[in-house]
Amino acid sequence: MSKSGASHPEDASLDPEESRDEGQHPKGEKDILSAAFSLFLCFCLLFLFSLTLKARISAYDGTSHQEAIIKAQKAQGFLANRKLGTELQGIETPHFIIFSDFSSQERKKQAETAEVLYHSFDNVFKITANRDKMWDGKCVLYLFTRKEDFLKFAKRYDYYDASQSGGYFRIEQGQVRVVLYHPPPGHPRSIEETLVHETAHVFLHFYRKVVAIPKWLDEGLAEYFRFEYNPKSPEKKHYMSVISSKVKKRDNRSAKKMMTRTNPSGPDDIEGYATAWSMVEFLLTYNKHRFVHFVKLVKEGMGQEEALRKSYGGWNYRKFEAAWRDYVTKEYT
Repeated sequence: MSKSGASHPEDASLDPEESRDEGQHPKGEKDILSAAFSLFLCFCLLFLFSLTLKARISAYDGTSHQEAIIKAQKAQGFLANRKLGTELQGIETPHFIIFSDFSSQERKKQAETAEVLYHSFDNVFKITANRDKMWDGKCVLYLFTRKEDFLKFAKRYDYYDASQSGGYFRIEQGQVRVVLYHPPPGHPRSIEETLVHETAHVFLHFYRKVVAIPKWLDEGLAEYFRFEYNPKSPEKKHYMSVISSKVKKRDNRSAKKMMTRTNPSGPDDIEGYATAWSMVEFLLTYNKHRFVHFVKLVKEGMGQEEALRKSYGGWNYRKFEAAWRDYVTKEYT
């Protein structure tokens, strides 16, 4: 029998409809290849997702990808100029990127002020020595000479009505920006003091763990660093006078009230701000290391009175207030 007429088992098993040209694959083989390709795509997507997640976590830990973040941050101010018609100029320091439309001399002063604050906070909390996690990239500051530009930026970028504010900060995916404008003539604070106050909030927010912070502690520490920057501030003298008078008349807000309620209650609550600052100043003056321990415990979720007990040798609200009142009587008169 000729070779061409020979019967082949593999030929007999083929259905005419399943016949194929060279290079085609049978249906079962197609299914296998399709499944394999789908698995390969899934693996690729999972791999890319893991890289993205790793980049996000690493960046927030301050260990990698910071250069890319900083590069993107540097472009933000110039994009704002295009969108808002502003004339921001950039200046970079070791820990900040500052966009400001002030004069070059004023921009230099603002940059120096930001770094002074960083080192003041570091002096208390030892964030450099302890390699504490802070923000990603650098802290970005926007400083405007005109309130109109400040309001436009707040509305366009942060959907925020800043008409009742002299400054604010926003946190997004581990990064932060602080936005301020020049106070009007006659205002008791310079823009540098406002910069210190608002940025101190950012430092405390990021320190160790991002959690809700008691209002008195948040505002008190911000004012503490503001007066460290400008010890001759007329507001400091006014605060001392207010608290001294209240303590002398035994009409001051109690430590328990300050710590368990919203104090200060608002921007016009002078007594609340003065008391918060005075209590923070006292705790730091009494023992800086104990104050840092107190803040760490509060950030970890411990109640404030228990944190006082563990940090200040058994103090409860009453003992703390008694010691603070003695301090005010001796130091503010």
